[in-house]
Amino acid sequence: MPHQIKNVFLIFLLLNNQLIHSQNFNGGIKASVELEKSYGVEFSDANMVLLDSIFMMASQKIDFVKNPEEQEAIEICKQFSDILKNDFHFKFENVQLLKNVLDKRIIDCNFYSLFFYTLLHKSQLYEVYTIHAPGHMFIRWYLTDSTYFNYETTTAEVVSDSALREEFSITPLAEANHLYMYPLSDTQMTALHLAELAYEIVDTNINLSIDISKKALELDPKSFHVYRNLSLAYLLNKQQDSSDYYFNKARELDSLNYTVYFYQGKIMLYFEEYDKAIDWFNKSLAINPEVTSLYMYRCYTYIKKGFVEEALSDFEQSNKRIDKGTLHSLFIDYPLLYFLDESIMYLIFEKENLKN
Repeated sequence: MPHQIKNVFLIFLLLNNQLIHSQNFNGGIKASVELEKSYGVEFSDANMVLLDSIFMMASQKIDFVKNPEEQEAIEICKQFSDILKNDFHFKFENVQLLKNVLDKRIIDCNFYSLFFYTLLHKSQLYEVYTIHAPGHMFIRWYLTDSTYFNYETTTAEVVSDSALREEFSITPLAEANHLYMYPLSDTQMTALHLAELAYEIVDTNINLSIDISKKALELDPKSFHVYRNLSLAYLLNKQQDSSDYYFNKARELDSLNYTVYFYQGKIMLYFEEYDKAIDWFNKSLAINPEVTSLYMYRCYTYIKKGFVEEALSDFEQSNKRIDKGTLHSLFIDYPLLYFLDESIMYLIFEKENLKN
């Protein structure tokens, strides 16, 4: 087994064969398990024991105060963050399936937030909800109808609305239309999970990926993830007109959102259409010139084209912005910057060898 069962709670659960269905809540993680099972994803007893043990340990270690004050609520969140990180050794990494979260002990913002939502809302009945931002998810704890705080589950920090709007370039139109910064319903969360599942299999089963995405679209017709998935799937299936249709549907939802064009650039990069990729990255940068990852992806595209000076320029721009300490710098930006540094050095080395 890649992850040894070490703590007392896990041993207790194994001896008593007490699985996740025994927990006194409905939905949340349980619904995600059943959703993946319905598409043929298999969960082992060890997966289920792990899930059960997380929530049992939380019930043992955390003092769930009734009607907590803000600082008490924040402390509850931080205690659960500590349990996931220190007791169960989850590490941040992008992941599409709950099955992989449990098998590999890797977790991203979506599943982090799902764990918190399951514990705090479904189990403890606090007014805690998952909130969506472009390419990101966090939780919001409502202390009253009008007062709340946002909790970044990936970094265990409280963050303001204004900071999130700035970091993720959320436009007023998108927020007014409840595309972002608004509590997700269980139905919308299911749609998002379906979108992740569709993305996971798009390389191996395009038709099923399209079917799953269309099911997700029925549940949430305002999901960028779903429109992007369909655009990619149809492009992979060599159906350009359908791909363009779904890309344009995404753009109609929020034409000033840089992520729409950024994603299209990444698709072009995937297909090795480097000039087209650069054009889309340029469109993204025209909307938001402060996004570190835009320079990184354009830098990589220039590396693939063999353009050293342009790649170095974008590397420098990335390096300047990464020092600002954006949310995912530690987990995503720094490793990617290191990779780009090595790639540029290798490109320079290759060109010097060709001269000699």
